[in-house]
Amino acid sequence: MRVLGLIVEYNPFHNGHLYHVQQAQELVQPDCTVAVMSGPFLQRGEPAVMPAWERTETALSCGIDLVVELPAVFAVQNAAIFAEGAVQVLHELGVTDICFGSEHGIVQPFYDACSWLEENEKALEERLTDQLKKGSSFPRSYEKAVASMNPPDGMTDMQQPNNALGLQYVKAARRFGITMHTIPRIEASYHEEHLRTASRIASATAIRRSINEGKDAAEVSPYLPARSWEKLTGFLDSDGLIHTWEAYYPFLQHQLELLEPDGIKEIFGCVEGLESVMYKHRHQANAEQFFRAVKSKRYTRTRLQRLAVAVLLGWKQNAVEACLEYGVDSIRVFGMNKRGRERLRHLQSTLPVYTMAKEQRNGMSALSLKAAAVHKLALPAVSRKSVYEETVRVYD
Repeated sequence: MRVLGLIVEYNPFHNGHLYHVQQAQELVQPDCTVAVMSGPFLQRGEPAVMPAWERTETALSCGIDLVVELPAVFAVQNAAIFAEGAVQVLHELGVTDICFGSEHGIVQPFYDACSWLEENEKALEERLTDQLKKGSSFPRSYEKAVASMNPPDGMTDMQQPNNALGLQYVKAARRFGITMHTIPRIEASYHEEHLRTASRIASATAIRRSINEGKDAAEVSPYLPARSWEKLTGFLDSDGLIHTWEAYYPFLQHQLELLEPDGIKEIFGCVEGLESVMYKHRHQANAEQFFRAVKSKRYTRTRLQRLAVAVLLGWKQNAVEACLEYGVDSIRVFGMNKRGRERLRHLQSTLPVYTMAKEQRNGMSALSLKAAAVHKLALPAVSRKSVYEETVRVYD
């Protein structure tokens, strides 16, 4: 039995995602397609535009058979940790093949890069340390360290966002014997901020930006499958917003005020004086001004946003480190169709599988539920359904 695994955020689900699903299924010819999806907060340290349930229903209508959660403590992390958690979840679900998007759609360079990095691990760490001492951000320092070692052709290309994640997927999947595939990303780049009028493919960044700028939702409809556009517009009609950092900034300010520098210092990801910088700028007028004020040459916006999520959720250093060291401790199902149910019925996982939030009370599961509860705080009061009332979505 071939089970295809996809690692996704669907923030929101757009035509590029639909292309990925269709191409991956054509390539692998799976009996079942499983997606592990970030929940309320995402890899770049941002809130998801809509709750996971809305995104799950779209995914199920667009060819996914089973959608499960990537636990929040793995979802809001750097590429290596994010990939490690996602691949572990897919392995526990019996996935035989994983397909990811990349810039050129050729998988062998990723395997070659993994081998080269393993062979040169010690030397690379030394050069990376030297670069970091010069005050550059980690991504920039890593890029310079790799370039200084005369890597094989294509290695520097691994710094592009999709390729950087893909490299970590391949690295994690090799431990489990999962076959890796990749398809080329088409037309819109990862961070492209504007809609292309001559194309039906746009980045999620461009789609979110268009909505946040107050443009009519109809302007983004050509870039989304019909079901995704229905869910997005329905969410906007009922709740009046999609989630951005601006909606959560007052809650972040509240946390910073209460924790003070000594408390912020205990939060996961806080290093080298960031507690003082964040506390100093806690009275900035809005989230955008806050992140601009705390950003520096050494720390990227993404890293600071991840730290802000940890502050918002009260993630203590020791608690998160214990979770990451232990690994994924359970699997929560967001939604499924008939094929997805069959996959669960024949599953031989070492982890408990939950379909009801009320069944999850401990460890990593508890942290994910708290993250979902905080994510709901930005909604109007009438829409703040308890996380314990949410039930798995079934699409037949």
